[in-house]
Amino acid sequence: MGISQTMQIGASGLNAFSEATSVTSDNIANAGSTAYKANQVRFADMVAGYLSTMSPDLESAGVGTAIEGIHTDFSQGNFVSTSNWSSLAIDGKGFFKVQSLDSDGNPAGPMYYTRDGNFHMDSQGRLVNDVGYAVLDTGGSVITVDDPSEPEYTDYKIDKSGRIWGTPVDGGDPEELGAQIGVSAFANEGALVREGYNLYSPSAESGEVVDGIAGEEQFGALKAFNIEGSNVDIAREMINLIVYQANYTANSKSVSSGNQMLDTTFNMVR
Repeated sequence: MGISQTMQIGASGLNAFSEATSVTSDNIANAGSTAYKANQVRFADMVAGYLSTMSPDLESAGVGTAIEGIHTDFSQGNFVSTSNWSSLAIDGKGFFKVQSLDSDGNPAGPMYYTRDGNFHMDSQGRLVNDVGYAVLDTGGSVITVDDPSEPEYTDYKIDKSGRIWGTPVDGGDPEELGAQIGVSAFANEGALVREGYNLYSPSAESGEVVDGIAGEEQFGALKAFNIEGSNVDIAREMINLIVYQANYTANSKSVSSGNQMLDTTFNMVR
């Protein structure tokens, strides 16, 4: 193992801890994002060939470190109460299904999954998220709550199984509006692909999607007038920043030492 290898090993540490710092910074930046799931960095060593020694024991030569993977922590965040009837949190396992709409209001594009239940009615009375994606029912159809221009109901409510109720504008008991918000789950939710705007899409490793009804079987019940907060632990992330910065500084010393050794070698042959 030569001097250049020493510098390369140090550089691998600089790259790895620089990326780890970026992941941690992203977690901290999203500490206030609805239903955000924190990411955790996993490191792994790298080896190449064997060390050249007189010993009969063979030991692989280390060539630094690398990011082995980034794991998403899907543990549930704290609930935050709201005054919005269409704000929902899933108390347990599951994701809401949402899909973009074309100009005619029909589902278009891929289906996404989210824990962000900050929903509202759009101008057409459809239940949508903050970026305009339609919330889907148990059958995968767009949910239309009411006609905003001529509403038939008021005082809307959503029960723990996702059924939507409304009180007729002319009075009477609440009536079920026929729509039921669907929920989905995956065998390996850790393999879901993060798409931004609190959305996820399936991957080959996440397994087949399982659709169901909130509060039944493996799915958590819905909690109305609440949204799920981020699960970022600020104290832990700040500790990670300190640790990663210390490791970055230590690896920079390896690169500096290798550079000084290289200068010494050049001076010897001059």
